[in-house]
Parts: sequence; C-alpha cells; structure tokens
Amino acid sequence: MDFLAATCWSSRTLPPGWMCMCAKALETKRALCKASAAFSGWAAAKGLPAPPATPEAVAAYVNALTGLGRKPASIRHAVWAIATLHRAAALAYPSQREVIRFALKRMARTLGTRQRQPASTSA
Repeated sequence: MDFLAATCWSSRTLPPGWMCMCAKALETKRALCKASAAFSGWAAAKGLPAPPATPEAVAAYVNALTGLGRKPASIRHAVWAIATLHRAAALAYPSQREVIRFALKRMARTLGTRQRQPASTSA
C-alpha cells in the first residue's frame, strides 16, 4: 500500500503519527505523494516491501533511476522523500547506511553532479 494512499491531507483522516504532514506546504505534499507512488510502484513490481523500505531496496531504486538516466537532483529528491515518509510514519529508516551512500556516490560518478542551468531570460 502506498504511504499516502489512505490520506487526503485532512487532519481528520490522517493515521496516527502523520500529523506532521499537516505542516507541509501543498507542493511539498504533492511532491511527497508523487515520489511515494513512484517508489511504491517500483517496489511492488520488484516484489519488495514498501514501507518500510530496506536500505538495500533504496540503493537498488537509486541504481534503477540512474540506469533510466534521471537527473541527480531528481534521484536525491526521491531518497529525501522516502526518508521523509519513513520519519512521518515513525518507521526506522537508516538513511545514512553505507549501501545508500555508495549508491548515491555511484550515481554522482555516473551522471555527474553539475546541473545544467537554463539560459538567462534577462537582456
């Protein structure tokens, strides 16, 4: 089941431990929901549990996103979202585990870390 599938952003319907989600901005909630759905769908396709995600599953997700050519910032955002959702649900999430750190380093080495900046619109 998706982390946020049972919620509708109303404090009356949030499960226990999710009250902190009411403090998030609407766009943050939307981004968390999108990232949660993406990770949950990927985990279900691989037969992995989500939540809680194991560090090995998160590292495999990072590797999968890297293989798809996603941008480094998008991959780091996905890892942030997974960690945030685990904290909101009071689930253990060892985000600093070596396997995740190494997957992020491998991603940075493969894709590079510099983001391409858009051209200036001022003349």
